[in-house]
Amino acid sequence: MSRILHLSPLLWLLVCSCQLNEPKAAVEEKSYYLFRAGYEPVHGEVVFSNLGDGTVGVSIDLQNTDARFDFPAHLHFGSIKEVGELAIRLEDVDGATGKSVTDLKDVVMPNGEQFRFEMLDEFNGSVKIHLSEGVLGQYVLTYGNIGANENYFADGITVCTGH
Repeated sequence: MSRILHLSPLLWLLVCSCQLNEPKAAVEEKSYYLFRAGYEPVHGEVVFSNLGDGTVGVSIDLQNTDARFDFPAHLHFGSIKEVGELAIRLEDVDGATGKSVTDLKDVVMPNGEQFRFEMLDEFNGSVKIHLSEGVLGQYVLTYGNIGANENYFADGITVCTGH
């Protein structure tokens, strides 16, 4: 009888801990491929996540980046075939990891609209990762269309002067 009494608190703890670890609701995401620009081997993916409370997470994951540098990342208006005015500056891509994470909360773009996850399907935009902020800033390392432009693809060397 005493053996059962000693196990009872352990069973109770196990049952309670299982109830506390309920699965979290799935995060809504949209991902877009980032193509190599010209002869650079850099490519990857950008993922937009609805984090709730009006926050949009933007994660960039690139392959073949140079560990010596950080690369500016931007969300632009217009497709990659257009110069495209800068809509939002994202966190730089760390060349050592190829990653960038930006949380956008209550961000108002130059056109006066607040950037929201729900607008992505209709957004006329593109993501461009640049070689640098300086003199080489107009040269794009990797790029991809998002939203309404998702199915448009262009190959070749891409430049950007819309800053």
